[in-house]
This record gives sequence, structure tokens and C-alpha cells, in this order.
Amino acid sequence: MEATSADFGSSDQLRRAHEFVWETLRAVRDALPPLVAETLDHFGANTPSWKESEKERKALWNSIAGDRMGTKPAGAATRAALFAFRDGDDVELNADDVIRHFEMFYSRAGLSPDTLASIFRRYWPE
Repeated sequence: MEATSADFGSSDQLRRAHEFVWETLRAVRDALPPLVAETLDHFGANTPSWKESEKERKALWNSIAGDRMGTKPAGAATRAALFAFRDGDDVELNADDVIRHFEMFYSRAGLSPDTLASIFRRYWPE
């Protein structure tokens, strides 16, 4: 994806990164594993917080017990989805971490690169 001058270390950009992930997943919803699609449907358009998504995050994580590294498309799509949830205070990720890891698993899942790029450009047009 293209370079941007955004400060990916800021909390505002971290929030935007999670929103970007959520919106991107919603755009490719029909290509996602059923549990991921159900999770997206459950929360709707708003990116859920770490606390309010605990049950769903655990279910997603448990669903890939045999593929935690995301080596198969379904496991990779589920791993990508786990980057949508806004982190709790004890998690040390920045926007760059979220975007890089999400993009890796998203691509590994074979999801639309055009969708990924166009939504990225809406969030970071520079």
C-alpha cells in the first residue's frame, strides 16, 4: 500500500486503523468464514471495543485452534478479523502494527486487494 505521512504512533491513528480493518472486513463480508461474518453482523457498522467484544474474540480465536498461524485462507481471514477490535489498555500495538498484520493475514486469505487498497486510500489519502 502507499506511504502516508500520518503519525501511526498516535492513539487517533490507532483508532482509525481499527475502523479501517472493520470497514474493510465488512466490504468483503461474503468472502469471510461464517463466524467472522456473524461477528460483523452482530456489531454492525461500529467497531466494537475490546471489552464488549471479549466473547466474540474468544470464539474467533478458538475457531482457528488448528490454524493459529493463518496458513489456510479461513484461518488467515479469521486472524485478520482479530485486528479489528480496539485494544484494551494493556495491549501495546500502534496503527502500523495493526495495518501491517491485518494486511498480511488479509492477503494470505486471498481477499480482494482492490478493496483493501481503495479503503486504505479513503482513510489515508496522502
